[in-house]
Amino acid sequence: MFTGLKDYKIYCHSCMAFYLLLNAPPISYTTSEPERHQEYRASVTFVSSKPHSSSTDDIKPYINKRKYKLAQGKTKDYFTLVNGTLCFTQGTDIPYMQRFNARRQSNRCECHQGWHGIDCGQPEVIWRAFMASREKLTLQRRDRPRKIIHGLAVNFEVTLAEIILNELSQVVDLFIVCESNYTENGDSKPLYFYNRLMGGHLKEIQHKILYISMNFKQVRGNVNYIEMREYLWKESKPLIEDLSPDDLYVSMAVDEIPNSKALLFFKLYDGWPEPIAFRLRWSVFGFFWQHPQRTAIVPGGCTIQMLEGVYGDNPFKMTEDARGYQEVGSELPNHYLVIGDLNHYGGWYCNWCLEPRDIVAALQQSSTTANSVIKWDNVGSKIDVPYVEDLIGSGLWLDGTTQLLRKSQSRDSYFAPEYVLNNSWTYDSLLVNFYSKLDY
Repeated sequence: MFTGLKDYKIYCHSCMAFYLLLNAPPISYTTSEPERHQEYRASVTFVSSKPHSSSTDDIKPYINKRKYKLAQGKTKDYFTLVNGTLCFTQGTDIPYMQRFNARRQSNRCECHQGWHGIDCGQPEVIWRAFMASREKLTLQRRDRPRKIIHGLAVNFEVTLAEIILNELSQVVDLFIVCESNYTENGDSKPLYFYNRLMGGHLKEIQHKILYISMNFKQVRGNVNYIEMREYLWKESKPLIEDLSPDDLYVSMAVDEIPNSKALLFFKLYDGWPEPIAFRLRWSVFGFFWQHPQRTAIVPGGCTIQMLEGVYGDNPFKMTEDARGYQEVGSELPNHYLVIGDLNHYGGWYCNWCLEPRDIVAALQQSSTTANSVIKWDNVGSKIDVPYVEDLIGSGLWLDGTTQLLRKSQSRDSYFAPEYVLNNSWTYDSLLVNFYSKLDY
């Protein structure tokens, strides 16, 4: 018999030992609460990495000492010439073409399942978005890849931030990460993400990270993330040397993970309409629960030219005219190209995907506004760690009434981002519900 939650957790982890050992790469487990380091005073920091060195001295930040020049690749690196036909490598069954097309004298690219287009360069979510838009498009392959800049603000969600950076690191050219040492209600807090960088995390991609600290209290009340989105772009843009009008800027919350295949398409092709929005799978507490009535439709990207000319160079205004469009069946204004539908998602929204203690801390250090999706009258004052653990185990949303849908990794092709699935040992708490008896 179990004498308490602690004994039950030990039993659960024992039951899962074989699963975890099978999926364990040589990487240490990360938690959502970093160690505290020395006080940070600079406002803008470039983090430079030397991947093969373990010394923290090698990843000390450069503070306003140089401009940042984005790398410029070649589009042809993403394509393969087969039997005289140029095909998108990732989306094409090249061995099949090499075996059969030469004999049949066919110059058609043979696409993998889930890929479309003449050169197999359109992933399923892009192809469906174009079909749904019913616009006549003239898509053209670019000579050079479009540069992509992704700006995000971090509070407690350090683990989710690391997932985003690793999931998109092969597509995004520069991540601008903004972190404040104040909460929405003005309380001071550690710079969690910065401390992780100084501890050696993400050292393989730190050369792509422009870190900005917002070390002053917000002046507009509980609009922390709104002001951070504006601030990070204002501070970082002058430091980027080679921005082009057709480069893509992505502005999404740290718990919103866009589909990397969709971003890669935007990187390699011209002729698509903008601005871009993503229909995200609404996961709760982890990828094992899904909200039954909601899907997140998140405006998230446009070119630098549109950002400057239409939105006054303010990333938040890019999303302002479409806030609240999150109910299933709701639609965005017609000028958005929406990536993803109810069966093929444009990414993941991982709602409250934190450790229970961090969920409680986030709720305590943020304001509960009247238009919150959580019914706070039903919750009352019972939010504590055991209460949150019970919600995760039973699959109830934070309102204490909405029953979440149980999802299966084996049956759901959009269960979680690829990086999370490939690193299941590190992110096991997001893949397996350790608080549910039914999972064992």
